[in-house]
Amino acid sequence: MHMNSRDVMSEITKRKKPGLESVSNFFPSPAMEQMTFEVISGNSTVVFWGNDTLVTRAYFYSCDKNELTQLLREVPAGTMLDYICRVGQVPREEIENSGFHQIASYSKRQLALDELDNEPESKKERLLYDMYHPDCGDYASIEDLVPLQELFAEVFDPKVDHLYPTDELRDMIRKNEVLIYKVNGRIETFYVFKREGKRLYSAFAYNNATADILYNLERRERDNARKLGMKIMYAWFNEENHKALRRTILADTNIRDYIFTK
Repeated sequence: MHMNSRDVMSEITKRKKPGLESVSNFFPSPAMEQMTFEVISGNSTVVFWGNDTLVTRAYFYSCDKNELTQLLREVPAGTMLDYICRVGQVPREEIENSGFHQIASYSKRQLALDELDNEPESKKERLLYDMYHPDCGDYASIEDLVPLQELFAEVFDPKVDHLYPTDELRDMIRKNEVLIYKVNGRIETFYVFKREGKRLYSAFAYNNATADILYNLERRERDNARKLGMKIMYAWFNEENHKALRRTILADTNIRDYIFTK
């Protein structure tokens, strides 16, 4: 059975059981409104999957973990499944017994914007701080859309990195949520982010130039976010990327995205 996200939500509502604990990895988003899902359901469970950017992703809602395992077994091989929760609260047994296995874990980290970019005390830490040029780079234009997508495909893994579909990335460019730095007309550095109310989401960064270039782009947007009255910056880090985790000063929220594939 094929459904859009609104119809899926209706199916979930029908299976909610007052007083029973439920598990779900479904968080509706604007991007999902454009997706069509294959849906299977039981008395207390809805499992559905659809094509995200370059991959198929599965979602579920259930009040019956045994039924959840049975229905997840029907999901096609190669499908991805994310489960966002506090550390260790993933229903691992039910997911893995259905044929999925974990391939990554991402940590959500955040900090108040006012605690970022303060003047450092040590000479080593001052190096990039003193090299800051607030006018470095430019906001991307629509003409940069295809080159950006080509770089995304080269640098990131669509299975775990949740790449933006063309329409969403185009909209982000129009909203000045992509900063780029070019050399001889070629994009050497980009910083992709989202302004979400009072929060700045640091989404993707790529740098083929010197370290100060990416620092300039990131700090430029943090300065702008503070001027706009934003309060928090957050980002997701692959827990196997030890270099990135050592470098960030963002604090661990103890929230994880456990990523499985079948």
